Amino acid sequence: MTTPAPTTPADAAAKAARRAAPMFADQPTLDRYLACLFDNDRSHAPVEVRCTATGNVPLLMRPGTTDARVLDDTFLGLYHLPPAPLPDDAIILDLGANVGYTAVHFATLYPRARIVSVELDADSAALATRNTAPFADRITVLHAAAWFEDSTVTYTTGDEWGLQVREQWTGTPEHARPAHATGARVISVPALSVDTIMLRERLTHIDFAKVDIEGAEHAVIRADAPWLARTRSIQVEVHHPATVDGILTQLAAAGFAARKDTRHWSCAVGVRA
Repeated sequence: MTTPAPTTPADAAAKAARRAAPMFADQPTLDRYLACLFDNDRSHAPVEVRCTATGNVPLLMRPGTTDARVLDDTFLGLYHLPPAPLPDDAIILDLGANVGYTAVHFATLYPRARIVSVELDADSAALATRNTAPFADRITVLHAAAWFEDSTVTYTTGDEWGLQVREQWTGTPEHARPAHATGARVISVPALSVDTIMLRERLTHIDFAKVDIEGAEHAVIRADAPWLARTRSIQVEVHHPATVDGILTQLAAAGFAARKDTRHWSCAVGVRA
């Protein structure tokens, strides 16, 4: 039996380049992306890239973070796209906005859309504000955790694309999931219910809700939640302790035609007739 040759850094870079190339219009941009992808030094300044899918508006990525992988998921995976057509002037709720790539894509696809993006991490929310600046008249970035009530919650620092509200595990911060990562910190952040977000932003309805909130969906997606009754379509990326079947049950009870998303193994979608 022949042992496969070990993957070298050059092999990894070549593979990443082949995968990422469709996102960019030119080689210099691809080179900047690759440099950021393999740069593990968080002290380095953000790198600017421009993706063809967003009309080449500038987007910033932080070295040593998960930003490059989020860029991949956004513009190659396209998991955030709605399950049904939207009007150009759609009202879109982006729960779990990370650094704003999905919001910028929505603003490009729907040129008169109003987008409200919610992100619990302060650094990611700040970068989302910078990334969405070309669309500041249509995109609002809120630094808060999406939750079932207005309160204060906590999260543990770590990979930027997987930060979880600790209270979702037991309901109390004293018995929440412990922080195991070396140097990890527990941070408090304001939490807002979706109904409060809609009230503050004067949203009468939601044409599409993209929900990627790392497990907090089990507390936010409830059949009797008033905001769901005013939502026309929804896509939920499901994380433990929530389950896809559990979210589908809640969406169906709220009146959606609910199904598993064929584009992503852990996503549920719902559309109203």
